[in-house]
Amino acid sequence: KLDIAIFKVDFGKAYNKFKWPFLQQYMQMKGFPTKWRQWIDSFV
Repeated sequence: KLDIAIFKVDFGKAYNKFKWPFLQQYMQMKGFPTKWRQWIDSFV
């Protein structure tokens, strides 16, 4: 018997509701280099 979970994500809604400054702050707190954070930020 397999135990599986299936879920559907509406990426359009998720993208619009995500707090992008939070991601930048989180990555900084976790020690991500500035260049890496700027690269990620260029996509959003």
